[in-house]
Amino acid sequence: MDIRESAVIRTAGFEAFVEHFYLDTVGKVTIGYGRMIPNADAAADLPLKKNGNDAEEDAKRDEWTLIKSKPAGRPASYYKQFTKLTLLESDAKVMLRENLEGSAADLKTRFPDLDDYPNDAQDALLDMMFNLGLTKFSKAKWPKLFAAVEAKDWTTAATESNRPDVQDERNEAIHDLFVSAAGASLRLHLAARIANESFKDQIGQLSSFISTGQGIEKFFPYGITKIKLDVKVGGVEIDFEISGPEQGKPSVLARKGKS
Repeated sequence: MDIRESAVIRTAGFEAFVEHFYLDTVGKVTIGYGRMIPNADAAADLPLKKNGNDAEEDAKRDEWTLIKSKPAGRPASYYKQFTKLTLLESDAKVMLRENLEGSAADLKTRFPDLDDYPNDAQDALLDMMFNLGLTKFSKAKWPKLFAAVEAKDWTTAATESNRPDVQDERNEAIHDLFVSAAGASLRLHLAARIANESFKDQIGQLSSFISTGQGIEKFFPYGITKIKLDVKVGGVEIDFEISGPEQGKPSVLARKGKS
């Protein structure tokens, strides 16, 4: 799946931006939109600033080490008094996109058909994976939601997506994405059905036209003896083949794929 800009903006809206190092609730050094920094060397790679200028790598390592030594469980603002380096919000959003890309890769391990889901369903699931993590977002812990997703029942998925430890606004936004996905799937199904029936009628008319030998030269000029098309309309795939007069009696073969 693609990481859409709307997903980055949505996630940023639900994750507080902190420009300096702080400790999360379990004592991990964190910055930006909840980006965990595992060690001092990782801190040295960050695009941190000091008084508007690029910070030195040693300064980044020292500040990471200092924050790591502080007590955990305090508000993020508590740690500001110990810091001199900052992260621009624009850089934090780049890092957030990287985190979402990692979450999307994890999501693919849970749902191999992820790329076939409506965009809104992908984004809803991405938010849950980003927020919960691979260990907590599993079929064992979310059996009804996973069953609904695998069945592409987005209405039920909306109902089963509620997270008790997440703010109401975030739960409502993800619920609405699943509901939107349900509407998109219904519209696609109806469009594909209409296209399928229309295509069947056109194939029947063309087959009848060719079988009577009318205007064969229009379809097979310059010695062409066979025409083959692979057509995909909505969720319908059709292999379409016309054999010309040099292959025997003109004929049309159409085989429908998945719908």
